[in-house]
Amino acid sequence: SSYRGGRPDRGRGTRRVHKAVAEGRMELSTYRILQLLVLHKCPPQSNASMSQSKSDRLRNQGRPLAVLFGWLGCKPRYLRRYEDLYRQLGWDVEIYTPSPPAIVAAAIVPFRGHSGVMSDLAFETLRQVDSAECTMFVLHVFSNGGAFLLERIRLILSDTVVANSALKFPEKSYKGSGESIMSSVVQGLRDKLVGVIFDSAPAQYSGTDGQLARALEHTSLWYRMRLHASGIFDRLFQGDAFAKESQQKRASQFWEHMCNAPLLGIELYIHSVDDPLCPSNAVDELVHHRQAVFGKEKIVARKFESSPHCSHLLSHRNEYHFSLTSFLDHCCSASPHKSIKSKL
Repeated sequence: SSYRGGRPDRGRGTRRVHKAVAEGRMELSTYRILQLLVLHKCPPQSNASMSQSKSDRLRNQGRPLAVLFGWLGCKPRYLRRYEDLYRQLGWDVEIYTPSPPAIVAAAIVPFRGHSGVMSDLAFETLRQVDSAECTMFVLHVFSNGGAFLLERIRLILSDTVVANSALKFPEKSYKGSGESIMSSVVQGLRDKLVGVIFDSAPAQYSGTDGQLARALEHTSLWYRMRLHASGIFDRLFQGDAFAKESQQKRASQFWEHMCNAPLLGIELYIHSVDDPLCPSNAVDELVHHRQAVFGKEKIVARKFESSPHCSHLLSHRNEYHFSLTSFLDHCCSASPHKSIKSKL
């Protein structure tokens, strides 16, 4: 797809289909609707740091990097306070937010390989992190919008063959065997990933509890109108058999990965008891499971009694600041890169 004005240009044929569906003149299968409205490529939202100039990257070499993954409907400006916090601590920041169609597709379409919008963004993220030439990096994941992107990155870094064949680094000039160089780059990314912060994530969902429908209400009016006009809301959340089966399978697949994924860095889980979009009991069980596998020093948690979804920093600024700072200090201590430019 091409892009015009920040939105995908699907072509006249697809626009005619959308109009016919909206006017009730055409009936489409759920799968076809998913293809048209959910699985199309849509550019990720990001801040300017995603496309830093070469001079900026050279100036920031030798510093730790925090990579933030936004939630469904998140705008870069919503993450500014988190960016400011990291920069005050001496970390550079990059922000990536998958588009709503990419997040919806990742939530309901079972994972079958390293293809699609979310996987493309995962590869692009790793390429950008490599080009930043940071000393180390952490991933800060907000809600399932960020967790779906993290899932793809974990799978890529755990699959050497796929990573070697898919990661391309055109800005660099290498000498020697291409395959061995790719292996060293992927291994370097694994070594530099020292921590993962789950912020209101991951959220367990069953596929039949209406959780995705509630989350979609936080997206833009334009996107919700397209979904309602197509009838996909009714099909997904009011009994369509295909949609239910697909979403249940994907939900189970996602949660199994969150429980059993290999440890790529120290993990911090930040959540609250009264968050309706991220069930606290499920996160508690996930933390206990991973602590039993990897140890309590590698898996830590901070649970608040009351704070809204993805708003723990706003509700508990001092406690949040202390938890994040302590975690980053722990990550730096565990990293082999001791000479970092950080104010921790």
